[in-house]
Amino acid sequence: MTARADEWMPLFCAQYQQVTARLSEAHRGAYVDLLIAYWQSGPLPDDDEQLFRIARTTPQAWRKLRPQLAALFTVANGVWSDEWMDAEIARAQEKVAKKSGAGKAGANARWNGKRMTDALRRQRQTDAPSPSPKPSSSEANASAAGAAADPAKIMFASGKALLTKAGHPADRAGSMLGKWRKDFGDAALIAAIGAAVREDAENPVEFIAGCLRSYANGRPAKQNVVAEGLALVDRALGLD
Repeated sequence: MTARADEWMPLFCAQYQQVTARLSEAHRGAYVDLLIAYWQSGPLPDDDEQLFRIARTTPQAWRKLRPQLAALFTVANGVWSDEWMDAEIARAQEKVAKKSGAGKAGANARWNGKRMTDALRRQRQTDAPSPSPKPSSSEANASAAGAAADPAKIMFASGKALLTKAGHPADRAGSMLGKWRKDFGDAALIAAIGAAVREDAENPVEFIAGCLRSYANGRPAKQNVVAEGLALVDRALGLD
């Protein structure tokens, strides 16, 4: 589960020491409490009743602390604000959003990889000769379902999700997949994508290209493409 941006707060030690060098222990403690509240809820209200509670002190003590602490913020329009804090909050929220998006893209890639393997397995079962000359209605339905699943489309969906997750534009990802498919064939590309999904490859372009080169160097002269692709995916995913 991706953490929320308000669950943690960066502390830049050198900057903190520089800002608080001339503050008393009471000032420093109140300042940290104000920063934490700011990080969680944004600019602070310019209201002594609320501020002394946020700073975990008393009204009397707050009256002494306020002048020096207020100097560390911009007090205007009824709030205490801080441009540096605002920028750090925005940066943290952006990181959380990117991690969340990457997690969803990775899940989609793994799901598409599983669908691709399942579709190939159904197609291999459909291509195999039936021991019965007259399949039952349930077998006929299974064959129809296998025929309806297009391994090439599932392969492209899985590959695109993997490459776009790594930062490649969708049109560029489609072009690379098309070229790889033309140069190496469906079976090799399916196996390479399956391996990249399983390994959660940090650089899927280099990973897939390396798999394809290795495959090309050791490829047998003649094999059934679908059966070969399924066997390679099974090995890549540890299913054999």
